[in-house]
Amino acid sequence: MKLTTICFLCKHLDMQSSGINPRCKAFPQGIPSAIFRDGFDHRKPYEGDGGVLFEPKSQVDEDIVKTYWGAEPKPDVEPTMPEFDEVIRKMFE
Repeated sequence: MKLTTICFLCKHLDMQSSGINPRCKAFPQGIPSAIFRDGFDHRKPYEGDGGVLFEPKSQVDEDIVKTYWGAEPKPDVEPTMPEFDEVIRKMFE
């Protein structure tokens, strides 16, 4: 099974948020789909994250991330269509 997001393993995820745009400390208005749905590795910076990157909730979560995504962020995966995120966000305001 391939996990597509590390968000559920991150201590910054707002577990009270729901719906199409889950929120976190880095993205209080909604996590971009490039990260949440498309698998961008948020252990590296993403535009608009305010310097807040993925941090595992526990050692177990860190081990899971290393197993599925590797020990270091992969430079070949880039965010896609950030403008799409803005369109989706506005649809649900």
